[in-house]
Amino acid sequence: MSEKQQITLKTRVYIDGYNLFYGLLKGTPYRWINPLFLVEQVLRGILIPGQYKPELTPVAVKYFTAAILERFARSSDSVTTQSDYWRALSAHLGTRLQIIRGRYEARPARAHLCVPGRPARLTDLVDIWKLEEKQTDVQLAAHALSDVLVDGVEHAVFVTNDTDFAPLFEMIKSTSSARIGLIVPSSGSERRAVNQELAVRADWVRSSISEQDLLAAQLPWSVRLPAGDYAIKPLSWYPRPDLLSPILAEAKRVKRNLSSAWRWLHEPSPYFDQQAPIALCNSETDVQKLHEYMSKYARDFKL
Repeated sequence: MSEKQQITLKTRVYIDGYNLFYGLLKGTPYRWINPLFLVEQVLRGILIPGQYKPELTPVAVKYFTAAILERFARSSDSVTTQSDYWRALSAHLGTRLQIIRGRYEARPARAHLCVPGRPARLTDLVDIWKLEEKQTDVQLAAHALSDVLVDGVEHAVFVTNDTDFAPLFEMIKSTSSARIGLIVPSSGSERRAVNQELAVRADWVRSSISEQDLLAAQLPWSVRLPAGDYAIKPLSWYPRPDLLSPILAEAKRVKRNLSSAWRWLHEPSPYFDQQAPIALCNSETDVQKLHEYMSKYARDFKL
């Protein structure tokens, strides 16, 4: 069957934000991700059994997540960076992406210490905080099932590796003719085992995402918001914030304001073979060249 004869399937993508972050993005410089672009890359290489071709709906991606509780945040900027990322997504992708939020709940609890080689019942009980994500998974399942049964979605693609969604896959299969795709949020370098309870119920599986795919699917470093201000990729989300931070501070001093400093860092420069200075902030050797250039510039112009 030729490409012209392929039948298109009304396709929507459901992203388990927690699984995406902890399975693929945490600790990487790729957290400023454009999920729509990422799934479009994946779908271009997918052959659905029966020679069907995916066609994303106007609301292409539903992204399920929850706001970080500040008192449990691991970094001082976690709440702010998450909010900036959400604002950038909404502004850049508009109605093509819908963010659906659950919430976190924290409560005091008691738990046994983990002591290797000893049964839990024989270890001491200690006071802990139990942090639980509420409604996120339920909302994902409810949206997906409603979209298939009511909105006519013919091809539901899930970005997750969570066993909890196996009953949802089973329900979709038993109540509709919709196809199911599974994208496992795992990198090629640290590939997680594909959840077989999900895989056996899916029509196709993408077992990992390459670093090249992640790099290509980044949002612009600066995204204009509806009010006229900008959401900027957080400093802590770059590959080497420890190297970038002093460079940014010096650029801000010379350029007089932070926005001009960021802009200079991202503009190709003839002094660095048309590379943007930001590209030199990933290694000690390259950043030293940048320091030397900036010091000479400041001396020459008495800044």
